[in-house]
Amino acid sequence: MLSNVSEAASELGVGSADLRRLLWARPQLADAAVEVEERRLDLAEKNIYEALRSDDPRRRDAAAMFTIRNSHRARKRGWITTSTSVAELSISASATGPREIRFRWRTDADDKRDAERAEAERLRDEGKTVVSIGCEKPPEDDGKLIEAKPASED
Repeated sequence: MLSNVSEAASELGVGSADLRRLLWARPQLADAAVEVEERRLDLAEKNIYEALRSDDPRRRDAAAMFTIRNSHRARKRGWITTSTSVAELSISASATGPREIRFRWRTDADDKRDAERAEAERLRDEGKTVVSIGCEKPPEDDGKLIEAKPASED
């Protein structure tokens, strides 16, 4: 089964723009393609449901995890699938109007940044100068900025 118009056009040997115009002009063709996709999804869902009831525990676990990762209702029950999930909440009890609050789960990048900050703080506590070199915004602490001039060509 081809997954998009460009692939289908290539398979048919026609331009994708021509195939899109044909689908636009003949909606029944697009409806037929959608029906084929719906049948494919029905079969996939049937297989996942059968796997959930399988005697093989690995197949059951795989089907269960797939279902949980891809179900809106599972997310509502608290299943989190990525470390970048964000929850938003609007609070309208404020005198200044609604306020947005975001909760973000920590990522590996957060842990790395915090470890680097802790190491810099430890070095400062030992009386050492901490220098930050890089393209990112310098930390808002008492670190020093080093500027270098290009060496003269003598």
